[in-house]
Amino acid sequence: MTSLAKILVVDDGPQNVRLFKQILTLQGYPVVTAGSGAEALEVVARESPQLILLDVIMPGMSGHDVCRALRANPATATVSVVMVTGLDAVDERARCLEAGADDVVGKPFSRDDLLGRVRTQLRLKALSDTVAAHERRIEAGDRWVQRSRGEVVASMSHELRTPLNAVIGFAELLYEGLVDPSTPQHKEYLGDILSSGRQLLRVIDDLVDVARLENGTIQLRSEPVSIELLWMQVCAAATPVATARAIRLEVEIHPGMPVVEVDPARLKVVLRNALDEAIHMSREGGRVVIRSQPEDADLFCVEVEDESPLEARPRRGEVPALPRRMIEFMGGTSSLRRAPGGGSVFSLLLPLRSTSVLPAEKK
Repeated sequence: MTSLAKILVVDDGPQNVRLFKQILTLQGYPVVTAGSGAEALEVVARESPQLILLDVIMPGMSGHDVCRALRANPATATVSVVMVTGLDAVDERARCLEAGADDVVGKPFSRDDLLGRVRTQLRLKALSDTVAAHERRIEAGDRWVQRSRGEVVASMSHELRTPLNAVIGFAELLYEGLVDPSTPQHKEYLGDILSSGRQLLRVIDDLVDVARLENGTIQLRSEPVSIELLWMQVCAAATPVATARAIRLEVEIHPGMPVVEVDPARLKVVLRNALDEAIHMSREGGRVVIRSQPEDADLFCVEVEDESPLEARPRRGEVPALPRRMIEFMGGTSSLRRAPGGGSVFSLLLPLRSTSVLPAEKK
């Protein structure tokens, strides 16, 4: 890595510039030069060197002044600076370090000593850059996790409260004897309690998956899957609710749809969430259309279209946080858009062969 590092040599003496350049180029370092402090700052802005060999005594702008200017500029504050001085190195060292230098070399200098100091500073710079990059990724990951947790909490509140309200409300009616047990209404309310309880269980399962995703314990188990077969299973589970509201479920599988390699359990959760919400948002007697087709050589598309206006969807037409997080983990993307006929379309793009994507890499 050090052999590729660009070095700037700054000295008002042409002979010194030639000497430094010869020593460094023989070691494979790309070298740029400047004959004054002002020129050095221009070259730094243009060439972005990884290390600067900086003479102290120069007419006009001294090496101390150049070093202070570099440290004051956020764009150059971390570039490595080795100051070179013909003054007494012991006395001068404190002044150079106070100006912001990383090291000081006295004239005359040993070739091996100079190269050793250059290599040391480049290794330290590379290590510092690596640590800084890790810190930025950690900070970005923390911000992403905090933002995502907020979205999940908001989504969780809605997803839990809706079925829980039905469970409590119908249970109170039955408990207080306000519905005759011999009537069809009594059995209907028991069915509502049962379906709402199952919905609560599904939401809790989704939350467990999200928690496992955030702590890194969830894993995808991909296998060859027929999307048509997967949709048949999801639709079979949703048919009783759809039938009760006279909603038609129409499945359109493109004839060229290939077998895909996905985690069927995780994808089934995503498809079930999309279909459940479409049924919930649809008017009685309406229809929900399910489509699957290849998008290109690497991706396939799944769509769930219902007749509800996009403006009527919860969360301002955004994909709910719980399924969206799982989709992103599977390497896919999702969106909600307006259908040509005025309804809403949930769209999912997934790789034909899915692999997990770590959340810390999100932007």
